[in-house]
Amino acid sequence: MYPAHYTITPQEIYRYAASVLRPHLQWQDHGPKCTVTTLLQVLFYAAAQLCSLFAACSRLRDAPSDQAVRDALAALCPPAATLEQQLNASFAAQLPQAVPRRRWRLAIDLNLRPYYGHAHQRAGELYRSRANRGTTHFHAYATGYLVHQGRRYTVALTRVEKGTALVAVLKRLLRRASQAGVRPTLLLLDRGFYSVAIIRYLQAARYPFLMSVILRGRKAAHPNGPSGTRVFALWQRSGWSTYTLTSADGRQATVRIGVHCRPGRKRRRARQTRAAAAASSTCTSCAFEPC
Repeated sequence: MYPAHYTITPQEIYRYAASVLRPHLQWQDHGPKCTVTTLLQVLFYAAAQLCSLFAACSRLRDAPSDQAVRDALAALCPPAATLEQQLNASFAAQLPQAVPRRRWRLAIDLNLRPYYGHAHQRAGELYRSRANRGTTHFHAYATGYLVHQGRRYTVALTRVEKGTALVAVLKRLLRRASQAGVRPTLLLLDRGFYSVAIIRYLQAARYPFLMSVILRGRKAAHPNGPSGTRVFALWQRSGWSTYTLTSADGRQATVRIGVHCRPGRKRRRARQTRAAAAASSTCTSCAFEPC
């Protein structure tokens, strides 16, 4: 007997997302054309297609003009802090009932969206980082999510503004995850949180964690050989080692670094130089955990 299959349509996804958001946003219709349902559909389409409101309104047949949508959103949206609380409440409302009773691995990501315009109200709205896609200005936010039975559930979301310490961002995410009933046993952080301050906080708070390593130091082709974390890129076998990071202000954090090498890859011949071996290293990922 073949298993039953069900195809989810975009309309059903839009309706479900609207049913989750509407009770928490508490929006009212802004005229006969800019109803709450229409505004959410335009926003969902723009988010799914990664396009602007102008492009979304141009492509959708019955959508109002982009200026009408902007005016409606400006009138309906509360301050950013209040909107953030409403979104986090909607995330907590859709979590499965089994989540608060179990312990999870919580993944935390730092997301940077390139932005090429000017700040809307304050210069601090834009986050500065290294150049990417032709700009150093970004709209930044951090998320915490878990995976339950193959489904991803966002637990917490917070804005990251210019000058905000990432330690404060991490504490905010963990506090909101706790309010949603999520008690993580392991934190999985991306390389955006790679810093001495973050590691020292996690070790002091006794949070087990894994974090991607950023390769820093001299490269293998340097006359004095590699240094820093680039030494681990030359490893030909998986294993663990101890490493001490030092920040610009002299603070240090000691961690264990795990190197994972893909099996089955052909190694370079012995006559090749170390620089060539570094360029073809089989190391695929490195991770931190508390000592």
